[in-house]
Amino acid sequence: MKVFLYLLISSCSVGLWLGCQPKNTPIVVTVFSRQDSVMQQYLDLQDSLVIAWNNMVHDDNMKIKNLRYILHELTTGKQVNTMVEQSFTARLNQLLNIRFTEKTFSNADIVFEYDKQEEKLIEEITSMAYSSRFYNQNRMLQNLCNTVLDAEKNKNELRSQYNTIAKQFNQFVEIQKDLILHADPSASIKPKSLFTLAKE
Repeated sequence: MKVFLYLLISSCSVGLWLGCQPKNTPIVVTVFSRQDSVMQQYLDLQDSLVIAWNNMVHDDNMKIKNLRYILHELTTGKQVNTMVEQSFTARLNQLLNIRFTEKTFSNADIVFEYDKQEEKLIEEITSMAYSSRFYNQNRMLQNLCNTVLDAEKNKNELRSQYNTIAKQFNQFVEIQKDLILHADPSASIKPKSLFTLAKE
């Protein structure tokens, strides 16, 4: 027992002694300059633009996916034949092929044509769903139609959110372009395009 107490006291003493010894770890002084701050804001705005764009694409992808589900429900319920489903599926595939990109959406005509084709498909497919004899009893079909229409209503809001961030980016880059290019000569300081919205 005495040996155990001796060892315990010795261990504690050594631990305390080691804990009191001066550390040899060098102190690192970090200086966060104005240029660092500008670059951090620049990168944050770029990230925000990517997130806003991805939100729009995801919302649109889900809209098209739900239109496909509606067609499947109607075909399964024998409300439309396979040829009709295939025809609409081909049009939905074509819609994805003509969808604007981050490089092309500055052309309002491209966006207008895409929106026109998408709105036409939404109207035609949801109209078939509404006129099917089992629409009132098919909760899934109702939810799919409602989800598509809600997403379509939300389209302008998502584009408006993108515009807001793009405007902030453009203003920031215009003011801070010298510092940005000094820190990163390859940085993109070209103004971001904006969506043309019906209310603007």
